[in-house]
Amino acid sequence: MEINRLKTFVDLSQTLNFSETAANLYITQSSVSKHIKSLEKEIGHPLFVRNNKHVVLSDYGKVMLPYAEVILLKYEQMNMKFTELDAQRRKQIIIGTIPTIANYDIFTKITTYIQNHPELQITLKECETADIYNNLLAGKFDLAFIRKIDKLPASFNQIDIKQESFKLYLPDDDVLTQQEVINISELKDRNFISLDQDSLLQEPVIKLCRKSGFEPRITFVSDRVTSILEMVKNKQGVAIMMDSLPVWQGVAVRKITPTINGNLMFIKKKTLNFAALNNLWNFLKK
Repeated sequence: MEINRLKTFVDLSQTLNFSETAANLYITQSSVSKHIKSLEKEIGHPLFVRNNKHVVLSDYGKVMLPYAEVILLKYEQMNMKFTELDAQRRKQIIIGTIPTIANYDIFTKITTYIQNHPELQITLKECETADIYNNLLAGKFDLAFIRKIDKLPASFNQIDIKQESFKLYLPDDDVLTQQEVINISELKDRNFISLDQDSLLQEPVIKLCRKSGFEPRITFVSDRVTSILEMVKNKQGVAIMMDSLPVWQGVAVRKITPTINGNLMFIKKKTLNFAALNNLWNFLKK
């Protein structure tokens, strides 16, 4: 059985809520459903009983749960032993980061640290939040710079860097630029340009639109902020993204209501400790 599917099963057995489990595991709700369906197909029995209002463990799920928990515990213990062995041998730190890290002052702080510690091999790897989280859990990343909207799982330490909020990006000659704050309901007839699902920022935007009474018409999806800003500039639609993006010629930025706040932070597993990482962590906390 695939470990990530077991993690999804155990988490869902605790939350009994597909949305909460998706947030906890930094995956989409559709991925949660796929993991559970794959497990159910593999064992040949339903693990959950679903209806419009409730999700509960089936009798087969109740039997499987303690075994799945033991497997995950042993897997984590094995990874801890691997990590301890690696920590004794290496002076390498791999940092997973969202693609926009260069827009923040913390990027300069990290590059300064790298320059001042030539004995260390510090690597920054850009990818989307869902991939960062999974790589961190798998031990492929030691540290991560992410944007988190929901509560962070208790198994992680965090250093809060900055709070952001969603803003509206639209052509600078759009009629809505005459307003300082734009109600999302005014966008119901607009085309939307969106970040990819793996950014974990698409679904909150969809929920904001639904809360305002309409389903957003998403006509272009990209994992590149620059592509989205270019599409907005060329009047292909509007975009709702976090507010710490570079100034882009031809694109205006306005506050929206309602909005959602997100926190930029460094995170690492509480169980991961070695000298080089701890020194960098303490530096970032200052």
